[in-house]
Amino acid sequence: MISETQREYISRGEDVSYVFDNAGNIVEYINFTGYITAGTVPAKVDILDHTSSLVNYAPVDIVYKNLNIWVGNKGWANSKKIGNATIRFNLEKSWITENNIDRSTIKMKRYYNGKWNTLETTLIDQDTKYLYLESKIAGFSSFVITGKQGYTGEPGEEGIEDDKLVVVATETLNNTSVEVPTEDETSTPGFGIFICLVVWSIVIWKIRKE
Repeated sequence: MISETQREYISRGEDVSYVFDNAGNIVEYINFTGYITAGTVPAKVDILDHTSSLVNYAPVDIVYKNLNIWVGNKGWANSKKIGNATIRFNLEKSWITENNIDRSTIKMKRYYNGKWNTLETTLIDQDTKYLYLESKIAGFSSFVITGKQGYTGEPGEEGIEDDKLVVVATETLNNTSVEVPTEDETSTPGFGIFICLVVWSIVIWKIRKE
């Protein structure tokens, strides 16, 4: 596990930015507006090796990273104290390639009220090694970054809730759609009888000609 803590002074009506620089921390910054003057408040990011022990179940999609993120004590950073909160993080492109991930399905999710809630996640920038994304959040708790493997949904389905997503797969062979012949295409009733009648007609015609 990787853990990093930064501290910033929070004033009412002022924007606050926690910048993280640990090499193993995928979170680059946490930004929000302070609604109260609270003095110096710590923000902590834990990059976990496995699903957080604070959640009841893991998400169904392919997981890039599991995280716990807190500002102040647990439950301190509520809508009465802060607003307009965002998290910027980076994601290795090699993970996308190795897991056949559709970039449009990459999302940060927050565990809240017993379920994983998909957050609005936007691609901000990229370079040869990383994607840089930003998610809007309403609070701090356990988070996960996921993507869908082999996803082929229609445009506009990004971020759809998992229980509403239906993916229809088509069997393929060498990237070419395979159509299985139906019974009507492989056998025609009476076809053998028709061939026999044609053959007998030819035989009778030759006999009469001779």
